[in-house]
Amino acid sequence: MILLSGISFGFSKIQLIDYKKINEGLFRKSIHYKYNLELPESDVYQRIEKKSLIEDIFIVTSKENPNNSEPIIVINNKKVAFADLPGKIKEIQLSKDEIDAKFIIFFLHIHRDIKMSFINKLRKQLMDIGIWKVTYDVTPCNPKFDSRYYGDLGLSLRLPKLQSDSLDFQEIFEKYHKGRDIIKIKPLESGFCLFNETLIESKDLKEKYKNQMIENQNNIVKFYHNKNLDFSAYIRIISDLLVVVHELRDMYSINKYLKSYDMLSNYEEREMIRKKYPLLIFEMKD
Repeated sequence: MILLSGISFGFSKIQLIDYKKINEGLFRKSIHYKYNLELPESDVYQRIEKKSLIEDIFIVTSKENPNNSEPIIVINNKKVAFADLPGKIKEIQLSKDEIDAKFIIFFLHIHRDIKMSFINKLRKQLMDIGIWKVTYDVTPCNPKFDSRYYGDLGLSLRLPKLQSDSLDFQEIFEKYHKGRDIIKIKPLESGFCLFNETLIESKDLKEKYKNQMIENQNNIVKFYHNKNLDFSAYIRIISDLLVVVHELRDMYSINKYLKSYDMLSNYEEREMIRKKYPLLIFEMKD
C-alpha cells in the first residue's frame, strides 16, 4: 500500500510528455530530414561489432535544393567543406587515445546517386592522409525493411589507387602479373557493361565472371571507371565479383574439407583456397 501511494503521488507531479513532438524534433536533427541518403545495395556485407570505434562520414545531396546535386559532406551533423576534410579527420584522430586512433572505423554513408568522379576525389584525399581502408554503408539486396533498419551493416574495402594504362603501369603489371588473364569490365549507362569488349546486361555480370573464373582462376580484373558511374553501380559490380569468389571458395572448401570456407580454422587451408580463387582488381581511369 505504501508503494502504491508513493507511485500515485509521483505521477500526480509529472506532466505528460508529448512524445510525438520529441520524435519530430529528433527526426529534424537526423541526416534523412535535410539530405538525400539512399544507400546502395550489396549481397556482401559484415555486421560492425566495435561500434565505439565508428566515425560516421555522410556524403549526401540536399533536399532543400533539389536542382543542386552537388555532394555535401556531413560529420557530427555539420557540413564540412571538401578542402577541410583532412583537418577534420585529423581532429577526430587526435580526440582518440593512441591505441583507438589506429583502429578507427571510418563509416562512409554515401547517397547511391553520387557520381564516382566525386567519390574518387574523396578517396584520394583520405589516402593522402594515411587512410587505406573504409567501410561503406550498404543495404542488403531486396531488403525487407527501410535502409535505416540495417544501420550496422557495412562493406569494408581497401581504398584503391586509380590506375591508367600508361607505359609505367604496363611495365609494373608485366613484372608482377605476367601470365595472368586480364578481364576488362567497363560499366556503361542504361544497365549495360562491357565484359572483355562484349556487351552484356549488368545483371548478367555475376554469371559471366563466374564462368570465366571456373574456366581459369589465374586472372586479374581491370575495372574501368567513367565519370558518370553512380556509386550504387560501383558497389553492385564490386559486390557481384566478391559473391562469385566467395561461392567458389565455399564450393571448393566443402568438397575438400566438408565445411564452408569461413568455417575453416586452419590458416594454411584458408590461404591455399584464397590463392586458388583470388580476387585481384585494378580500378582504372577510363
